Amino acid sequence: MAKTVSLFHCLGKTVSDPGKLLGMINLELCETGTRGMFVTMVAGLYDPASGVLRFANAGHEPPLRRKPGPLYEDFPAAAPPLGIAPDLVPDGVYPATDIDLGSGTFYVFTDGVTEGRTEHNCMLGVEGLRGLLDQYEGLPTVARLTAVADFLDRPDRPLHDDVTILAVESRGDAARG
Repeated sequence: MAKTVSLFHCLGKTVSDPGKLLGMINLELCETGTRGMFVTMVAGLYDPASGVLRFANAGHEPPLRRKPGPLYEDFPAAAPPLGIAPDLVPDGVYPATDIDLGSGTFYVFTDGVTEGRTEHNCMLGVEGLRGLLDQYEGLPTVARLTAVADFLDRPDRPLHDDVTILAVESRGDAARG
């Protein structure tokens, strides 16, 4: 993981295409990594002027886009995790997706979020996460993410994995003006 973060920070300074960036990280991890080790990752670049988010997913949990309504769209990985094999990704570039966030929010999260426990000791799952995001939708972005993390990190429900959630939020036309 430390090597992946280091590669991301170093290569991300000069490679702006998320698919190429993940491809380069994958190649390096395959050449120098320990056999059987892999990393899932989503990399992206958001342009607030246009409202377009370009991202690539290397075997990570499917990110969610919440549109007004509330309507959700998920984006399953079209390529394997990093560090498995360089020839599993055509031309060494991970497939990238462009989405216009409009007035929506894009969420990336670890499996520790969906594997977190509810008050009834059931796994939260993606549907439970959607429910929490809907419940806290009126809160500012940071407060919303904090509320989700606080829901999962309670003394009566100890965490069994990391809990990481990121939001990229567009304010629609107001953000572009």
